[in-house]
Amino acid sequence: MSAVGRTVTFGETRDLMLELNRETGSHLHASLRGYDRYAMSESGLAQLVLAEAYFNVHRDQRKHREPYDFGRPWSVPDANADVTPERRAELVAALERRSAFR
Repeated sequence: MSAVGRTVTFGETRDLMLELNRETGSHLHASLRGYDRYAMSESGLAQLVLAEAYFNVHRDQRKHREPYDFGRPWSVPDANADVTPERRAELVAALERRSAFR
């Protein structure tokens, strides 16, 4: 980045950045797509999903009750991260007061 404006023009820099974004295996592309675990190309992701589906269809369900999960390049956000235990207790109590299902 220190060469931008001196030996590399701003236009060339823009073109290089756009090309890095087009390359689906680059870290720039991964960062823009929200992949926070590792960079992976779209074809690699398709192969991962296909392999996971194949393994799950052909697994012995008596030996492996849980389906295989090969993971994804993005982290799954914690659904409970924004609610404290005290606030959750308040929300549950309010729901129990209003709910038709006791």
